[in-house]
Order: sequence, then C-alpha cells, then structure tokens
Amino acid sequence: MAATNGSEPWANALSEKFKDRIVLTTYPGQSVVDPVELNWGNADPEKRGPILVSRSKETLKKRNAIGAHGGSYAIYNALAIAAGDLPPNFRPNFENTQPTFQPPQQEAWGDFSKIVSMDAFGHNVSTYFKKHLDQGIDVRPTIAITRAHMRVAEIVDSIKSGSLPVDGDVVINSTGDVKVTKIAVEPVWHLPGVASRFNVDEGILRRALFEYTGGSYPELVTRPDMKVFLPPIGGLTVYIFGPPERVSDPNVKLALRIHDECNGSDVFQSDICTCRPYLTFGIEEAIKEAQNGGSGVVIYFRKEGRALGEVVKYLVYNSRKRGGDTADKYFTRTENIAGVRDMRFQALMPDILHWLGIKKIDKMLSMSNMKHDAIVEQGIPIYERIPIPDHLIPSDSRVEIDAKINAGYFTTGSKITEEELKNLLQTSLYTKAIQGLQRAVQSEKVYTLETLASMVMMEFLLCKCDMVTPQNIRPHRLAIRHVVKKLGMPDPRSANYWLHLSLVRITGFMMRNLAHFDNLDASAYYDSPWSDILSNHNSFWADDSQNDDREFSTQWLEDDPDEDWNERTKVDATFELANDIWVVFTSRWCQRVRQIKANPSDMENERALLIHRMSKAERILGALGENLWRRLLSTGSITEHLDLTFFVGRRYKFTTYKVTRVAIHLIALRALLLRVLFDLYGLADVYDGAIYNTYRGLCFQVWACLPHLKTVHALSAKDTLLMVAPLYEAADSDELRHLYDIKINWTVFGAADNMSIEAFQNWIVARSAQWI
Repeated sequence: MAATNGSEPWANALSEKFKDRIVLTTYPGQSVVDPVELNWGNADPEKRGPILVSRSKETLKKRNAIGAHGGSYAIYNALAIAAGDLPPNFRPNFENTQPTFQPPQQEAWGDFSKIVSMDAFGHNVSTYFKKHLDQGIDVRPTIAITRAHMRVAEIVDSIKSGSLPVDGDVVINSTGDVKVTKIAVEPVWHLPGVASRFNVDEGILRRALFEYTGGSYPELVTRPDMKVFLPPIGGLTVYIFGPPERVSDPNVKLALRIHDECNGSDVFQSDICTCRPYLTFGIEEAIKEAQNGGSGVVIYFRKEGRALGEVVKYLVYNSRKRGGDTADKYFTRTENIAGVRDMRFQALMPDILHWLGIKKIDKMLSMSNMKHDAIVEQGIPIYERIPIPDHLIPSDSRVEIDAKINAGYFTTGSKITEEELKNLLQTSLYTKAIQGLQRAVQSEKVYTLETLASMVMMEFLLCKCDMVTPQNIRPHRLAIRHVVKKLGMPDPRSANYWLHLSLVRITGFMMRNLAHFDNLDASAYYDSPWSDILSNHNSFWADDSQNDDREFSTQWLEDDPDEDWNERTKVDATFELANDIWVVFTSRWCQRVRQIKANPSDMENERALLIHRMSKAERILGALGENLWRRLLSTGSITEHLDLTFFVGRRYKFTTYKVTRVAIHLIALRALLLRVLFDLYGLADVYDGAIYNTYRGLCFQVWACLPHLKTVHALSAKDTLLMVAPLYEAADSDELRHLYDIKINWTVFGAADNMSIEAFQNWIVARSAQWI
C-alpha cells in the first residue's frame, strides 16, 4: 500500500519523513514475517527469547510481540519522532544501567501459569540478550532496578515523635531519609495466560482488546501466532525496605502493602478517601518490619480510580455529593457512570509477588477482599490482615470505608447492616461538620460562623441518641480534642471573648454528651480548667429555683436604629444566642428525654419544663431573626436587591453576601431547634403540628436562598438542608399539595407561572437535587 497519494497538504512532508510504505498489519506466513522464537515460561532466558515489538527496519521482520514499549508513554515516543526530537532509528546505550541488585531467579520465572503479565527477564536484557543486541536487533528492558532515599512527611513525623527509630540502616537519619530499593515494571501480557487467569477464551480476549481500543492493534486478530502483547497501560513500582535479598527468604517475616494509584489523595492529600493514609501507614509498617530483621514491601500499581480513570472518578464524586453521599449508594454511583464498580482485575496482581519470590505474607496491610482472594488463589498464604487504624481515617472518607466493609472488605470490627448503611447520610453530615471544625482549627480562624455551624450540626446529630455509633463517636472525640487544644481559655479582654466563650461552652456540652454515650467520665474529654465555666453556665438550667423568665441577648433585641450594627455585632449575637439555647443538650437532658419517652405520664412535669425551655429558646431565636431583618432594612449600602416572598408572607431585601449568610444561618438554627422539638422529644400531637408547620416554612426559606449562596463553605445553609429540607421529601408524599397551595411568588425562584402539580413536583425534585 502506498504511503499517500499526494492529495493532502501534508503529503509531501509525510513522504519525506516516512519513505517506506505503510504496513497496517501482518499475517503468519508472509515473506516479511520471520519472528524470533519466543517460548514463554522457559526458565532459560536464552531459550525463552527476547520480547521484540520494534517496527524499526532491522527488527520489523523479527517481531514476536504486539504493541510498543513504554506502556502508557508509548504515544509520547511517537510524538517525539513526529516532532523531529527523536531519531526514528534511535538505539539506547545501556552502559551502566544494570540493576543495583540482581534478584535471584525464582522457580516462578519458568512457570507460564505463575507469571502472565510481566517479562520475567526484562530487568537484564543487556546480559540475557546480548547476542541479539550485537546483531542490531532492538531489545528493550521492561524492568529497571535502582536504589534511592525516600522522604515522606508522615514518616518524618513518626521519626520526630519517636514511634519510628533512626537505626542508620533503614531509617538513616533524623531528617526522615529512608533507604529503599525501587523496581519499575512495564506490563507485558502473555495472552493465553491472561485469558486463562480470567477464564475467557483467548480469541474473545484478542477481539475485545482490538475492538475496544479503537482497532489500534489489528495484529491481535491477524497474528494468532503472536502470543505476547505490550498494552498501553500503566505499570507498577516495587518499594523494598531492608535488604532486597530478604524478600524471598521464607525464614524472615514480610509486611506487604499492595496499593492502587490515587493521585488526588496520594499526592494532593484529598480527604474523600483513605488512600494516602493507608499508603503511608503501609510504608511505616514495612519500615518497622525491616528494622526488626524482616522485610517490608510496598507495591504501587498505576490503576487510577479503580482503573476507571480520573475523569470518571471526579464524575462519581459529583454524583455522590449531589445525590446524597451515603454508603448504601457508594458503589451504585460508580456503576451508573462507568457500568462497573471496579476494573482493576486483581487476578494479574500476584505476578509481581511470584517474580519477587514471595511465598507467604506475614502482615497484609490491606482490607481489600479482592486483593486477598487473588493472592491466596495463587497459592500465597496470608497470615495476618491489618486494617487501617481508625484515627487515620479522614473524616470525609467514612462513607467510603463503611461501604467497602459492607461489600466484603476485611475489618476487625463489626460489619454494619444495610439499615445502618442507609443511615449514613447523617454520618456523612457528621463528618462534614468535623471537616469544618478541623478547617477552622488548622487555619487559625476559630471564631467564624462555619465553626459554630459545625458545632451545632455535630451536637444536633449527637443529641439524636440513635445516631450515635462507634463509627462516629471516635472521630467526634478526636475533633473535639483538637478544638479544646486550639481554643484554650477565653480572655475577657479579647474582642472575640463572647465568640470564644460560646465555642467553649458548646464544646463542653458536646464532650459531656460524648462521655454520657461512651460511658466515660467527662474528664476524659476536657481539662479541669474548663469545669468552672461549664458548671457555672449549666447551673441556671440545672436549678429549677432560678428565674425562668430570664431574658437572653437583650442588647440584641432592642430596636435601636442608631446603634452600631456592624458585622462583628451580628456574629456576636448569633454566637451568644446559640450559646444560650444549646445548653439544654447536656447529658442530663438527654437522660431526661429518655425517661420522658419511657414514662410520659410519670414525667409530665419534666416534659412540660422541657417544652417550656425549648420553646422559649425558639421564640428568642425567632425574635432575634425578626430584629435582624428590621436592622438589615434600615442599614444603608445596599449593593444588591434580592426580593424574596417567604412562607410567612413578608418581603425582605438582602444586602451583601455576608449579611445573607448570617441571616440564612439564623433561619437554619431555628429550623434545627424546631426539628429537635418535633423529632426528638416526643411532644403532643397538637403541638407537633404547629411546630412542624413553622419548621417547614423555615426550611423553605433556607431552600429558597440556596441559589444565591453559590460559594458557601462546609456546613452552612446548603449542608444543613441535607438533613432538614422537607421539600425534597414532600415531593414524594401526600404533603406535596400543601406546598403547592402555599401563596408564594414561585417565579422569583425560577419557576414557571401556573405550573401543574405534576410539573411542580418535578421542579421541586430537580431544584433540590442541585443542592443535596
């Protein structure tokens, strides 16, 4: 076939660059086909023969494999040639590239059933295949071995803390340098062996590889005599701690971590998954085993996003966050987008273990049932499986780890039920609250509405006793300890005194609740200097003889238009009020609630007192909200008019984004308080109805404002809605008519005039889904 007919502008340039005709494919028996013999599974490298894929003039006729060297980087090699940066017939000079250690040949190197996805002799081609190189045949390595020093931040921290000693051999100094042997491996597939490993017909495997790579490798179909394929995918890297010769020694202990690439976590430390924490934990355990006279190995596979790729991975992230990030839907989100939940095909993974000569694994630092089963099925026993410690699990990855455990991942704890999985929406909100709190602690910005919102959400979830589980109590406890350490004691001279005091008190109430639920003394959660503040604050509520008509936040309820109403006083008011209403959530009150539920008639007085106090707090919050609206209307510098007609029938105008955020936060706090009254405390039916109607109205106000809070961070009104929004739930219930009949100017929120109730239902669901 001719290279080109000259009809295209680039034809002449192409003719000059590639003077030979195009060979699209070859067939067995052609005159241009005379492959070097390749006997996969032969223990003698000379008899086995080299892997040849080059299309250079000297090697084209002798090729015995399909594909190209370089794995996923093969395309860049072609680009370099097209750009003129790389000569088409370039030959590498392998002088001084020999391995820094010669791995002893293993029995598996000569067993075609044990190694099917890598070239057992690809690490030393200049020695094994010197004869072919001397003849000008293009033989390339597929394995490289070197020594290096590694420095990982978490390992440095462990060295500084003393949990990882400096031994001068593995950990060579106090600055965190660790000696390591590294082995890079490119994939080389023996197609009959791969087909057997997956229990599929070789012909079907070849056709699928041809069809679903855009027909890139026609010789998969036309050359059944070629049994080896170099796929354009990522390979793996082995990291060996301690003398590499020990890896294959059955008399020493081996700690192993098999890790599949996760760039977002491994490199950029995203907290939506446990990948980096588990990787660094595996590295540390491998180092410790090497220091104890054993061997530590970490193997890093390039299988980003469960081999689905990073684009699919991020699409799944979006789906999870917008569709409700719950463990029971964790894998469904992936299946909806990718069609499968995982494409890593761990059946090929044990090949590298066979090549290294690993005969048993003393400590397997992995929870994956798929990795475990693939290794054991290859005849390599695993004596101990070590899950990631709870304290290393990032707060936002609780959904992921619970979903995986439920799907079969190993755990030393109890496996959660399907019903518990469905309840993990609350757990995911809980972890978001912890995230917001940790962000505040890490950024030094403790006195913010985000901090308060995170506190309120954690406390609210904690007060629903049925939501407290071993899975969420530990991260809560850790987050509280961080806050305690960061906050310290309030200073009355500080401009942030009231904000600080509110945070201290709310934190104290949560710690007491934790102590109550966890059957521990509160002293386990906070230091003694806090006791006086907490005790003094609680005394008002604990002593029934106190004047229950005490006014809260009186300075903020006075309607004085001349008073300076700046941003700080608005935030101060919110914090001070929240400080007063959340005192009811002590462990003592939780205990009272349980007693009221168990004996409603016997506890009528307690119940009445509780209703009175909660209702009063709710009224105060409502009054503060009304006062805030009035003040906003009387404040100048209006930069943006946003007219909204609310459920209560009033028309308000918002000023700046920050003011809007404060206002919506007040509404959300009030809605949360009403939800407690309605959902937690088991009040009378008549009273419930009134509370719930008001609650729905408040929730709608929050919901309506969400499109105007595009950049709200963490647990602000948007995340609060995940728990309290009744509109989304009502769209599938008999209460839809009630929402439809509310006299609202729906066009303000982007709805069409005169919608049918069916169109209204679809609109509610679609709009809510943008924020849930």
